[in-house]
Amino acid sequence: MKLPEYGLGERDLRKTKPLMRGTDVRKLQQYLKALGFLKGRVDGIFGDETEKALKEFQRVNNLKPTGMWIRRGGSYDPTIDEIKGLFADRYIDWQVYQKNPQHTGFTSFKISLPLKEIRKIKIPGDVKIIAFNNRILAWTPEGLYCIQSNSGRLSWKKEIKGISHYPCADNNSVFVPLENELTALNIKKGSRLWSFTSDEELTFSPLPFDGKIIIGTKGEITALDQLSGRKLWSYTGPDVFYSQPAAADGLIAAGGYNRMVYGISADTGQVIWKIKCHDIIKDPPVIEKNRVYITAGERRFYSINRETGEFEWKAIMGRGDYFSPAVWNEKLFYSSRDGTLCSLDGEKGTVRWVCSLSAPVTAPPIITKDNMLVGTEDGLKAIDLTEGKVQWEGLQGNKINSIGAFKYSIIASISGYIFILSGI
Repeated sequence: MKLPEYGLGERDLRKTKPLMRGTDVRKLQQYLKALGFLKGRVDGIFGDETEKALKEFQRVNNLKPTGMWIRRGGSYDPTIDEIKGLFADRYIDWQVYQKNPQHTGFTSFKISLPLKEIRKIKIPGDVKIIAFNNRILAWTPEGLYCIQSNSGRLSWKKEIKGISHYPCADNNSVFVPLENELTALNIKKGSRLWSFTSDEELTFSPLPFDGKIIIGTKGEITALDQLSGRKLWSYTGPDVFYSQPAAADGLIAAGGYNRMVYGISADTGQVIWKIKCHDIIKDPPVIEKNRVYITAGERRFYSINRETGEFEWKAIMGRGDYFSPAVWNEKLFYSSRDGTLCSLDGEKGTVRWVCSLSAPVTAPPIITKDNMLVGTEDGLKAIDLTEGKVQWEGLQGNKINSIGAFKYSIIASISGYIFILSGI
């Protein structure tokens, strides 16, 4: 039977007699199912299971657990806005280096401390991870593993040697860089979909964006069609591209060893603007709103206007060898390989705070609305966003190879193991 058509948020949602039906209920159920709260069917009928799932979502997100959403009334109910906000970024998991094509490193899911270990998965070798669609993709020098995050069971394994950079995932495909070849695999089965061979060695991790997959060699950036591997365009220039670009709203921002930053059209591959920094760019750019943030050399930071390609501010830190920042709400959070952390105002470039950890940083940070999570040579550390103080430590004594956020959990890899840590 056809469901009555309503947009989500057009009317109150609650259990009634007879049971409420509609496309808005179905959309709510789809969201709750994707978030792991709804265990029953998505049928567009607001029954006991939907009420229970909505109540649990509200509890986890520190909302009044009523199991309903009332559009009008004496007080504002943020439940629907909270749910929609989690899906505002299509990349809700950690399927690209630093989460998404913009490299923000920010997860909108609430991660509460202390984190609790809920699963430990054994993977032989020095393992790194990304996460997507209830799956963890792990790779070592010996192969590629796809693991079900809910059970820890292995979905498939490919004995692939020579993975040269971070793989990524998008549109039910995994994209694996192998020296001078990019191979697309089916997410569910691991079967090969297509391969693209370059004349030269690939120099950075593939970047999924707007139905394309962006790859690079020393002097060229190329866009391929995600579904077929067909070459769409190439930009060839005098620079050497060793860091993965960032992309947002039709723009690809790429940095090179010749100290140049390029704004490239994602549709045509034409250069829109370019500007020169004071040092080489070896870490990926970051895009938030109308700014491109660049880390050049070891400790020079820049903000570039995304539209004009002009500098908005420049900053230099006294010490450190910094990863690309994580960014949220126009605040930048940097971590240095020597253990120095700092936060800058994204609008002005002024320093908010600086602190030092007792161990070198080994993985770029994750930002939540409440804290900064950093992988180090001595475990995982959570840092207060306001003052830079350590709030929590876990997995001490282990070198963290990579970290990612997966809905309400943090995933961390060390040599031989993957840990799933719950933030609920």
